[in-house]
Parts: sequence; C-alpha cells; structure tokens
Amino acid sequence: MAGRRPVPSNIKRLRGTDQPCRMNPNEPEPKTDCIEPPFELSSVAQKHWDKTLEQLLSANIMTNIDSTALAAYCETYATWVDAVQKVKRHGAVIKGPSGFPVRSPYFAVAERSLAAMNKMLVEFGMTPASRTKVSATAPKEENNNPFSKITKKSA
Repeated sequence: MAGRRPVPSNIKRLRGTDQPCRMNPNEPEPKTDCIEPPFELSSVAQKHWDKTLEQLLSANIMTNIDSTALAAYCETYATWVDAVQKVKRHGAVIKGPSGFPVRSPYFAVAERSLAAMNKMLVEFGMTPASRTKVSATAPKEENNNPFSKITKKSA
C-alpha cells in the first residue's frame, strides 16, 4: 500500500499484531542504556524532554536512537508554547500595515507547530487514538547468566 510506513516490531508486540509471518527476524533492537538529550535544547524543550522521556521509558517505547525524534518533538512543543503565549498577549487578529485586521503570524506558527506535534505524538503512541492500537506488556528480562545458553546434548 502506498503511503503506509512499516511498523516496528516492538510496536506490533504492544499492539498484539505480531504475527510471525509479518515480523522481521533481523530487525535491530536498539538499547535504552544511553538516552541523553541534545545540548541544543531550549529550556522549555529540556523540561518537556525530562517529563516525556520518563513517560516513554515507563511505557517501554523509548530507545537510544529515538532521542533525535524526541528532541525534535520537544523543540516543536517549545515553539508551540512560545507562539501560543504571544497569541494570548497580542491576540489572534492584529492590525496589519494597511490598518486592516489580519491574522497574527504567531497564530500561524502555533497552528503549524501543533500539526507537526500531532504527527510526532502519534509516532510515539502519545495520543488517545494511537494508544488504542497498543497494549502494554511487561519488559523482557535479560538473562545475564552465560551458562543459561548452554543446552544439554542428547546421548
């Protein structure tokens, strides 16, 4: 189907749609041991990062390589917050150079940011509708016992 993106295996497992014939046995499994925010994040984005990361980790959705996508979402959130504050301060309609009322440019920034945020929220399963497609399961425990992989040979 055109326009449909592949769904990662961990999301398929959470949704309960992980049929063996549709799973990629060689799909990389990123780790969650080194998730750090980019130093470029603004202060509003950094605060939102901290809160959102905690929630995504508790839902077993976030991995090391997802940090760029989360950073983009958090900066978009910060842009949206800034634009909404300016719309509240100046209004959604302002006086244009011609003297006639025009739509505030901050209102357009807020709208575009909200649209971009919604797309990113769906990617992380952070909207009510996208969560209905996910069912949470307990995380797999890693077996660090090197002898657990040794099998008995039959005689």
